[in-house]
Amino acid sequence: MDRELEEKFNEISQKIEDQFRFTRNVIVLCTLTIIGVLIFAFTTTMDSLPDRMVLHYMSNLDKIVAEWKACENVQQNRRESVSGVSE
Repeated sequence: MDRELEEKFNEISQKIEDQFRFTRNVIVLCTLTIIGVLIFAFTTTMDSLPDRMVLHYMSNLDKIVAEWKACENVQQNRRESVSGVSE
């Protein structure tokens, strides 16, 4: 009786393990497919844009970087002034 129960338990355990493995593989495959489609869509969009438009958007990055650094400086100065006041 115990032996039969143990064999059934092992069989069910093996089936569950196989189902988990299959589910994991499907999730990985779907995730990679979604990432691939997103990369393909992005590269296709960039390829279809005129070169002038791409250069225009790339040139705007300098302004964004400058503003980002200015915000970082303001935050750092605030932290320094707060730490200086609390001491």
